[in-house]
Amino acid sequence: MADQSFVLPCSPSILRLDRFDVVGSDEPEVPFWQILSGLLEESLHSVRDSASLIDLLQTISVVLHGEAAKNYEFLREFLDQHLTKFTPEPSKFIVSTWPRLVSLALQLPSLFPTDTIPPFQGDETRQLIFSRRHVACLVVHQFLCSLPAHPWQTESFVDLSPWYSRGEAMHQGAVQAYLTALFTYFEAIGADESNNGILHHSVEDWPIIFKLSERAESTASSLLRNMAASLSRLTVIQLPHESTDIPYLGLPDGACVISANKCVGSGATGTQEELHVLICQGAEAMVTIKGHGRRASLDKILHTRSPSSSANWRSRTMLFMDALELDLVVRALPHGGENIPDLMPSSPHRELAKAYTAFCSHSKGTIQTPYSFATTGNWGCGAFGGNKQVKAIIQWCAASMANVPELRYVLGGAEQKRFGEELSRFVGQVAEYTGKALEPRDLFNALTRLSEDIQIGKARVPNPDEIFEYIWSNL
Repeated sequence: MADQSFVLPCSPSILRLDRFDVVGSDEPEVPFWQILSGLLEESLHSVRDSASLIDLLQTISVVLHGEAAKNYEFLREFLDQHLTKFTPEPSKFIVSTWPRLVSLALQLPSLFPTDTIPPFQGDETRQLIFSRRHVACLVVHQFLCSLPAHPWQTESFVDLSPWYSRGEAMHQGAVQAYLTALFTYFEAIGADESNNGILHHSVEDWPIIFKLSERAESTASSLLRNMAASLSRLTVIQLPHESTDIPYLGLPDGACVISANKCVGSGATGTQEELHVLICQGAEAMVTIKGHGRRASLDKILHTRSPSSSANWRSRTMLFMDALELDLVVRALPHGGENIPDLMPSSPHRELAKAYTAFCSHSKGTIQTPYSFATTGNWGCGAFGGNKQVKAIIQWCAASMANVPELRYVLGGAEQKRFGEELSRFVGQVAEYTGKALEPRDLFNALTRLSEDIQIGKARVPNPDEIFEYIWSNL
């Protein structure tokens, strides 16, 4: 991914058969952009309801990919509700929002004059900076499914088509929330009349920044040996249910760890290479979601766009740090018994390197400064099969090494309440330690000693909820 540019649909190198005679050319193939532009301009007259909008998506798919997706059932149901199907007059979306989206989509060549999105470049940290108009244009093309496939091998999707079909494995509550966020965003674009609207911010005023950071596993180990850091304050926040509400997003000058899915909507695996961390700054939330996994669903739509809230969103930072997939790891020990995957050789150091890379990613210009706090939760402890207690210790150590003053551990629901109590009790024990002031390396070294002792049979494999007890007794 880092070595290739992503070619956009306005590139003259993307040629397609004009199956519907949109361009009227005698050539066997014409630039896809000419066909797409013609279809979008025609859509200003032809798109009047959900059926005609889906017809447009199918036509674009046939031109670009040679076939249409077979199932738009979920999108059709959503649009029927969103476009108020049973009213006699065209919806506000058709009348005002759709023309603005078409206009924005057609600005692609002027917004991206090289017809590509450049690759991340640099050594340790690489970044791309866009304006809000750049990002909005790309999101419209994601909705249209008019972006060509990635030039690199991947299981991920470049468009939003996984949200459109209905299937047994689909997380319907989550996808309903995603589509609501998308169309709330589109409505904000459609109503963008003021000088403070989404499309009127310059890249200097409101940049959307994507950074890719990487550290070697040895970096974290070296820092542990040489850094005399104190432990950050760890605060447990227990909610009635999991929530992405505004107070838990790291605003205004902190950062929030985000779970990452490789396949948009309901993918099973992670986004980044294992030692890469993606940092996104400047994204504004459209909705909040409650619940987690298959229980995730829409909570509320965020309508407020005051100048003060805009200032907060400008500096919002999301940390996409991909936990190790441990659910399919072979757990057998050489001397018999079953291991805890998080404690297998090199796993703790690998996870520490990633978490540290994320937590130390804040900078102002060329100066690296700590986040004022970081918000996280049970990182990699769902489908990836991570151990909650191990991951908590690793994140606490990493945040402390990065000089983040406070790590806020947000937990929700009855299932996480017990763990929240265990974590609070462990943090209290560490705070009351009567010896020398504990440092991150003290906790992490106790964790790695347990890992090493398990491998050689010197220590029994503790139960998943006994890690805190073991670490405390071995400090």
